[in-house]
Amino acid sequence: MRVSLLINPIILLIFTGAAFALGSYFGYDLTTGEKGTITFFFIAVAMSKLFINSLREALDNPTFKFYYVPIDRSISIDAQTKIEGTVTAFASLLAGGIIVLINSFDIFTVLSITAFTIPILVLWYWITNRMHKGYRETLQSSLVKNKLTVKKNLVKEYTLDSVLEKEVRSTAEDKIIYGLKLMEKLEPALFETSLLQLAESSSKKVSQFARKKIEELGILTAENEIKGLATQAAGMAEDSDLLSIPVEKLMKLSKSVKQTDRLLAAKLMRKLTNQKTIFILLELMRDADPKVRTEALLTARKVKRPETWNVLVELLASPRYAHQAASALKEAGPPALAVLETAFHKSGQNDLVMLKLIQIIGHIPGQESLQLLWKKIDYPDKRIVKQILYSLRYINYRASGREALAVKELLDAEMSKTLWNLAALHELPDEPIYKYLREALREEVRDNFDHLSLLLSLLYDPESVQLVKENLELGTPDSVQYALELLDLFVDQDLKPTLIPLLDDSPTPKKLEQLQTYFPRESYTPIQVINYILNRDFNYNNRWTKVCAVHACAYIPNFRVSRGLISQMFNSDKLLQETTAWVIYNKDKTAYQSISERLPYKDKKFLDSSIENNQLLDGLDDGFFLYIEMIMLIKSIPVFYHILGKVLSDLADKIQPITLKANEKFNIPQSEEMPILILAHGNAQLINDGQLVMNMNPGDVYGDLFQEGPTPVINQVQALERTVLFKISLVDFYFVLANHHELAQGLIHNITEQPEKQPAT
Repeated sequence: MRVSLLINPIILLIFTGAAFALGSYFGYDLTTGEKGTITFFFIAVAMSKLFINSLREALDNPTFKFYYVPIDRSISIDAQTKIEGTVTAFASLLAGGIIVLINSFDIFTVLSITAFTIPILVLWYWITNRMHKGYRETLQSSLVKNKLTVKKNLVKEYTLDSVLEKEVRSTAEDKIIYGLKLMEKLEPALFETSLLQLAESSSKKVSQFARKKIEELGILTAENEIKGLATQAAGMAEDSDLLSIPVEKLMKLSKSVKQTDRLLAAKLMRKLTNQKTIFILLELMRDADPKVRTEALLTARKVKRPETWNVLVELLASPRYAHQAASALKEAGPPALAVLETAFHKSGQNDLVMLKLIQIIGHIPGQESLQLLWKKIDYPDKRIVKQILYSLRYINYRASGREALAVKELLDAEMSKTLWNLAALHELPDEPIYKYLREALREEVRDNFDHLSLLLSLLYDPESVQLVKENLELGTPDSVQYALELLDLFVDQDLKPTLIPLLDDSPTPKKLEQLQTYFPRESYTPIQVINYILNRDFNYNNRWTKVCAVHACAYIPNFRVSRGLISQMFNSDKLLQETTAWVIYNKDKTAYQSISERLPYKDKKFLDSSIENNQLLDGLDDGFFLYIEMIMLIKSIPVFYHILGKVLSDLADKIQPITLKANEKFNIPQSEEMPILILAHGNAQLINDGQLVMNMNPGDVYGDLFQEGPTPVINQVQALERTVLFKISLVDFYFVLANHHELAQGLIHNITEQPEKQPAT
C-alpha cells in the first residue's frame, strides 16, 4: 500500500526535475530558447501530467480506500464521507484559489512554477510516509481492540469437552439441555460437575433437568451416597457396619447371580477398595452385565487405583465403555501417564485407541504430559499429530524455540497440501460428473485453512489469528486486504513469502506462479488429478476425497481401469473397496471378475452382493445404497448440513441398511437401546405396542438427540411401501461422536438453531 501511494510522487519528482533542468538549459519559450530544443521541456511536463492522470485513478484512489478499513466501524462511514466530501471539496477550492493567485503575478513563469512544484512533491512524499505510519499504528490499535471482542466470542472448538462446555454455558435453554444430554453419554465426569453448577440455574427448565439427574445419579453429597449404600446392604443398618464388611461377604456379593448384588458390590468398592479387595473391582470391571460394568467403571474413576488403569486402557476400544474409561483415566492424572505412554507404543495398537490416548494425555495438566505430546509431533499418522495440536491448542499453549521450528515445518507441509488441493480444484472442470469430487476438495481446502489457523495460533496470539481468520472468511476484497495487513503485523518474516500469497484473494494460477519456488507442482489434466488423488497418501487426501475420485471415474468415458483404481479393490477400507468394485464392474466386467478372484472369499461375497442390484446411472434413485451413496444421502439431510464428508464417512461405517417390502415389519428388541433410524427410501410408520408413534418420510431421522423432548419409545417399524432404513446403534453413534468434535458441534448447531435452507451445490 505504501509503495502504491509513493509511485506518483516519485515519478512526478523525476519528470518535474527533468523538466526544470531542460527548461533551465534549453529554455522554456521562444524568447529564451531555440524552437527545436524547448520541445523537450514541454514533453517532460506533458509526461508528468499523463502519469498523474492515469496512475491517480489506477493506484491512488483504490489504495487510499484501504486506509479506511482499520478505522472503528462506528465512525468509519462518517470519516470516509467527510474526507471524500468536505475535505476533498475544500482541497479543490484551495487549489483553484492558488492557481488564480499565481496567474495574478507576473513573477511566476512556467519554469518557476515547475521549480515551485518540486518541494510540494517532496512534501507529498513525506506526508504519504507519515500517513502510512499512522495507518500502521491505527491497524495495531485496531488489532488490540478487536482482539478483546474476539476473545469474548472465541470458542475453543478443538476438543469434544470444550464444545460441550460452550453449550452448557449458553443462554438458550435448548442448547444447555442438549449439551447436557451429550455430556451425560460422552463426558461422565464433566456431566456431574456441570449438573451441580446448573442445579441453581435461573432457568426453571434447566434447573429441573439438573436436579432430576442429580437425584437419579445420587451425586448430591458423599454422606447421602454412603447412607444409600448402607440401606441397600442387607443386615447393615449403620455406616460403621458398612465400612467393616468382610472381604468374603464382598466377594460373595460380587459373585452373586443377581444383578442388584453385583451393583451393590461395585458401589461398596468406592469405600472398601484396598490391596486385598482390588481384585474384586477388576472382576466387576469385566462383568458381562453392562449396568454392573458401568457402575464398576464409575467406582474405578473415583478410587483412582493404578491396578485398574490397564483394564481401562483396554476398554478404550469398546464403543459402549470407552467414554467412562477415558473419563476415569483423565481423572487419574499424572500418575497414569506412564501407563498411557506404554499403551500408545504397544505393538499393533488400534488407531482409535491411540487417538483416545492422545486426547487423555492432553487433558492431564503438567509439564510431563506436554513433553509426551511433543515427542510425538513428527508421528507418521497425521491424525495423531492433529489430535496433539488440538490438545495443545485446548490449553492455549505457545510454542517457542525448537518447538516453534517443529510447528513451522508442519505449517510448510500444510501450505503445500493446501496449494495442491487448490490447484486440483482449479484443474477439475465445473461439470456434473465432478460435482462430488469438487465438493470434497472444497471441504478439504477449508479443513486445510482451519489447520493453518490452528498452527498459527500455537505460534502467535490466538485472538489475533482468529481475527485474521474471520476477515479472510468474509471473502470481500476489503476484508481480505485487512486480514493480510493484520497478518503482516505479527507473522515472522520467513513465513510471509509463502503464507500471504496463499491466503490472498488472487486466482489459483497466480498463487501457483508465486509459490512455485517453494511448493513446485506441475499442471495436470482431470484424469491425472484423479489418479494422483487415488495414489496419494491418506495424510494428504482423506478417504472421502479419495472415494469421490473413484466415484467420478465411473462417469468419465475415456477413463481406463488404471492400476491406481485396481489397488483400491484390495484396500481394507470397505467404503473405498466397495465403490471401486462398483466402478470397475460397470467399466469392465471381465476385469472385475479377474480381480475379485484374487480377493478373500469374504470380501468377494461382500462386493458381489453390494453391486448386484445397484444401477450405475440411477444414483440414489434405484433404491439400493452403496456406502458412498449412504453418505451422499446423509449429507443432504438438514441435521447433517455442513458436516464434513470425512466425518460422515466414519458414521456411515456404523450403518446397517435394512430393506423392507410393502407392509413388512421390523421389530426392535426392548432389551437394546433405541437405535438411530434414518429413512432413506420409501415411507414407514414407527409403532409402539400397536399404537402409531410417528410417520417417517425420506430424510426423516428418529432417535436420541433428534427429537424434541424425550425420545418416544418404539418397538416396531412398518413399511408402507418398499422402504430402506439406515439403522445406527446408539452405542456406535456416540462412539463416533466422541471421536469427532466437529460432528457434535455440527449436530448441536443444526438441531438447536432455526432450520436453514439446504445449501446450493
